[in-house]
Amino acid sequence: MEKETIVFELVQSDLFDLSSVKPNTKVKIKYDLLHTLPHINQRNRCITLPTLINSLNNINTSGEGELINFEHQMEDSGIGDGTNEILGFSSKAFIPDLIDYGIDTNSEIPLIPSKSIPLKMEGVLWSRNGLVKKIINQQKSGVKKWQVSVEIAHDFKEGAFYLPDENKFIAVKDAPSEMIECYSADGNITLYKGKKLAFAWGGERGSVHIAGTGITCNPADRETKLELCIASMSGEPILGKGGDKEMTIDLMKLSVEEINNLKFDLEELDLGSKWTRAYINDLPDSAFAIVSASVKKETDNKSKYRGFPYKDVDGKIDLAHIRNALARIAQAIKGNSSDFTNEELLAGQKKLVSAAIKSKIGDYASSVEEDYNSLMKWINIWEISRVFENEFGDLSNEIKESLLQAVILEEKKLIPSLVTVLGTTLSTNAIAVTKEEINSLIIEAVKLEKQKWEDEIQLEKDTQVKLQDRMNILHEEKFDIASEELISRIKGIPINEEGDKKFQAELTYMKSLRVVPKVDTNSLRSSIFSFPGGSFGNKGNGDGKENLDKKVENNTKINPMVLAL
Repeated sequence: MEKETIVFELVQSDLFDLSSVKPNTKVKIKYDLLHTLPHINQRNRCITLPTLINSLNNINTSGEGELINFEHQMEDSGIGDGTNEILGFSSKAFIPDLIDYGIDTNSEIPLIPSKSIPLKMEGVLWSRNGLVKKIINQQKSGVKKWQVSVEIAHDFKEGAFYLPDENKFIAVKDAPSEMIECYSADGNITLYKGKKLAFAWGGERGSVHIAGTGITCNPADRETKLELCIASMSGEPILGKGGDKEMTIDLMKLSVEEINNLKFDLEELDLGSKWTRAYINDLPDSAFAIVSASVKKETDNKSKYRGFPYKDVDGKIDLAHIRNALARIAQAIKGNSSDFTNEELLAGQKKLVSAAIKSKIGDYASSVEEDYNSLMKWINIWEISRVFENEFGDLSNEIKESLLQAVILEEKKLIPSLVTVLGTTLSTNAIAVTKEEINSLIIEAVKLEKQKWEDEIQLEKDTQVKLQDRMNILHEEKFDIASEELISRIKGIPINEEGDKKFQAELTYMKSLRVVPKVDTNSLRSSIFSFPGGSFGNKGNGDGKENLDKKVENNTKINPMVLAL
């Protein structure tokens, strides 16, 4: 399916038309939620800063293989019929720098910071049945304000009650029966002896499993914020956050592949209000890749004779705009769709490539791919293949095959290294490179890549072994290892020490779900998770108040995992 990916901010609702949003397309969101104490949400739930930090490794961020149900309160919010769904996954989760909140990270982390600290996340939704389009239209028209909520799996016995008036925590295992009675079977928390009472997930310094997030009009945490959204569209492009329209649209086009593959940071797309048309017009000529003397003779319009700005007013290279300029100029060269001559475009491209290499902007991968056709003018693909055979005949067949495939099949794995070693030449007169110089540069590039590819091949082997070990463990635990969903989920867990910890956390979590949990919902009145024996929400089979009391008193049979939505 062909996809165009466009960036927009939900709060800017007067600039775009959503009539052409198609189902089954990716929508990327950036948001924050789950604010720590001193914030207490609308359902009297809270979390300490140490518990939030301890829970970061328990967040489902393993990638596209691990889908999360985002149908959070869809029906209750007046959208959908209960059968529609939005599936997605979280791709990134972190908390802000604690130093910015005046916290010394070399000392013990305080339970309650002076100001609530949020969990920040980025994720992707898959639109089903047009729900994403409806949500955005409602946000656009102001009919509804959509926010985000969180799904938490936690051990009730390891939690704590919190008395904000006294700034006091009481562990569940130490709580008097009359305090436990304030936590009703339907999840509501009432006053305790006339005083406000809250429940702290994970206790003072424990951890919880953050199973997913949901989009809702009525989050329990009213401080949540849906900051940025990226949707797939095929109609009119729309503006991002501030900035010049032409620049923003081209930046969107540049990011299509990166967005669809989740290989970019949303911060790079935040142009800010600084890069307006007036700001660009005031930039010096040195900030542009092209200043056409011939066009300047015909007009005083700066936007006509200058093109592809990539430096700010202080002469510093702007990351987003140099990448934007590289993509635009490559497209102009390929399609000859510019007011500038081809010679001017090529000269401007060399200036941008040289600046990108000199400034060490990332690994320059996206710009290199845009510039691939230009590079091939100076590097004959079959000549590279011949050099491989002549100069690297002693390589293992496995490595040699990888190298040849990278070139012959145009997988472009060599291109970043070639750009690095060709950097100086590209900025001067690349066409004059001799065959001998090309051979020498190719050899240098291959040497740069050889060890990396050997490591990748070994990692691939290690990954298969580790994956099989993990599947064997699941088999021993009687899980259905033939399940495509389970296989995909386990494959998404990294093969490293942190991945081992996450796998153990997932295993513990999955084993806990074999017992029917008690319901703890933030704002959901209908089920979104189903497990053997029933569903969560008021449609599920909750413990019942009497059973809850008995289980807490016995302290032996409380179901270890409770969902809080």
